[in-house]
Amino acid sequence: MSSILIRNVRILDPVNGMDTVGEIFIRDGSFAPVTAPDADTQIIDGTGLTAAPGLIDLHVHLRDPGQTDKEDI
Repeated sequence: MSSILIRNVRILDPVNGMDTVGEIFIRDGSFAPVTAPDADTQIIDGTGLTAAPGLIDLHVHLRDPGQTDKEDI
């Protein structure tokens, strides 16, 4: 599996009091310590983006068939 390096992303972690701009490294689908990227590492410029843990929308409406215009997922 490949690896992904997201640079210049705003990282929010309220549990640890973190609000900083930094890098996130993902290897084989899991977070990993940031290392020098390999030749096959996908590098993403995260400027203007925010990474935060577990944002979940707890208020959604599932409607009967035929009312898809009222769904909000």
